[in-house]
Amino acid sequence: MNWFGIDFGTTNTSACDALTGRTFGDGLGAPLPSIIAIDKVSDSVLTGRDAWERRFELKDRGDYEVIRSVKPCLDTFTSKQGHRGRIWEVVDVVALVLETLKKNIATASGSDVTTATFGVPVDLTPSARRTLRAAALQAGIAVSTFVKESTAAIISEWANVKGSRNVAVFDWGGGTLDVSVTQMQGSKIAELATKGVPVAGNVIDEEIAQFVHGRIMRKRAVSKDLTEISPPVYNDLLVRCENAKCTLSEVDIAHFSIFQYDRQDEVVELTREELRPLLAPFVSRALDTLFSAIREACLPLELIDRIIITGGCSKLWLFREALLSDPRLSARVVWAREPEWAVARGAAVLQKDPGAFELSESIAIELCDGAYLDLFCSGDHAGKSNQSLTLALVEEAKSANIMLHRRSRQDGRYSLLLPITVPVMGFDLEDMQLDLELTSDLTLAVFASSGRLNKKHSVRRETQELRFAYSIAQERGVK
Repeated sequence: MNWFGIDFGTTNTSACDALTGRTFGDGLGAPLPSIIAIDKVSDSVLTGRDAWERRFELKDRGDYEVIRSVKPCLDTFTSKQGHRGRIWEVVDVVALVLETLKKNIATASGSDVTTATFGVPVDLTPSARRTLRAAALQAGIAVSTFVKESTAAIISEWANVKGSRNVAVFDWGGGTLDVSVTQMQGSKIAELATKGVPVAGNVIDEEIAQFVHGRIMRKRAVSKDLTEISPPVYNDLLVRCENAKCTLSEVDIAHFSIFQYDRQDEVVELTREELRPLLAPFVSRALDTLFSAIREACLPLELIDRIIITGGCSKLWLFREALLSDPRLSARVVWAREPEWAVARGAAVLQKDPGAFELSESIAIELCDGAYLDLFCSGDHAGKSNQSLTLALVEEAKSANIMLHRRSRQDGRYSLLLPITVPVMGFDLEDMQLDLELTSDLTLAVFASSGRLNKKHSVRRETQELRFAYSIAQERGVK
């Protein structure tokens, strides 16, 4: 029996089989780009590496709808009608990427993926999680559970962090930088803090392309903006700059040729030193995000035992140089093996040996006198914990403000988690119903309504900004 984990990322999607340890992506040894291009006339579709390498050309032609990353579509996609009348919904778009991944796995291994654990970014919204479940099912894959990428990365590197107390995870991929600070509690991984910024490898590639373009124009004594370069040529430049960035992770100088760049051939040389001023702000911001997450966890850096470094962008030489030059960080660094596959590996382990998610903080409601009433406590299980209570309005008003707070495990302080405004009739002691659920999607769902108004005035809110602990077995791993 195979056990698959899938890393559904902003830029790339990948999979791992815990039975064999094999990884799967674009069929060429790399993760699958999370991009699709839909022909507006025929409704035919290009996905994966082919669509990625031709993305600017296809968009410029005007007869393709190019979606560079399907992950943001989970929340923002607007239905589109094809020339032949087909209506493309967000579930259809996301399912196309997963269908391509599933096909590539079958071609490479002969295995049919029917169930999988999905690793997702820390900020993936509740509605996005539901859409991803539906899209996976449409692609023929049932989602066993979700796991945050940081937790999956720790499980992937369990042999290197086992016995540690406080572990930070620094996941710098193509689309986002996610940092989590966790605490090991025996066989549990408990989240203490998370931070994320939407600046990662793709933006860096675009900045290097802009740098190269500017240098070419200066050499030619020509004034032409990068936006005036034809999309196929710009796409070629971008791909070569990404490859050069990867080359510079290993050597000091990278060379490449660009044929007919604005009607002239060019040979480009890039060195680490000349790119240093360009890349330094990205590295500085990335490290600031790491330090900010550690502060939010109420821990000094000295109490962080390990820092797991993962994600494709973590290979950036200037970032590694900054880490190794700071003794506070270098002594704690654990470099993930094959960082672009770490999340999929960890998710595959969970698919093989499922554990249980439980809250690592308390959730409380603020009462009218400023006191707090705990509704969920640390240790309550996701998918199995519900609460219902009846409240009373203590003043005449047309709306009631319900304030849900989280209580930190570290210092016991309460901080606002989710404010909810509920329409009411405004009677003194008017009754209100509040129903809450810790869902299997690792979210908190809240339903609130007045006993004097009909159901159309009820309010539903949901948040993913919860901190969980994951109960794991002591010995885990893929082959």
